[in-house]
Amino acid sequence: MGPAHETLPEIGDIKGAIQVWEHEWAARPKTLDAVFQMFIAEEKAQKEAEIKKLDDELNAFFRGEIKPLFNSTSLAAQAVRNEAAESVGIRSHIGAGQ
Repeated sequence: MGPAHETLPEIGDIKGAIQVWEHEWAARPKTLDAVFQMFIAEEKAQKEAEIKKLDDELNAFFRGEIKPLFNSTSLAAQAVRNEAAESVGIRSHIGAGQ
């Protein structure tokens, strides 16, 4: 059975690995409270990203599917507008573009 490493890593690679480890060690949270705050910040960022994604999807749906119905003069679009108006208690005719 041969040696574990046929060649040794370059000294620059070893120094780079040590620098990365030292940076991560220095940047780590030093107290339990700091760890807790880090987890809270990460969770908040994740929730905000989820909310933004949902908001973007809803806006795209509105622009692509809903808004055209309110600008169309077709009978089908008029039926959708009337149904939407009735669902919120509006009993009058809702024309295109309103």
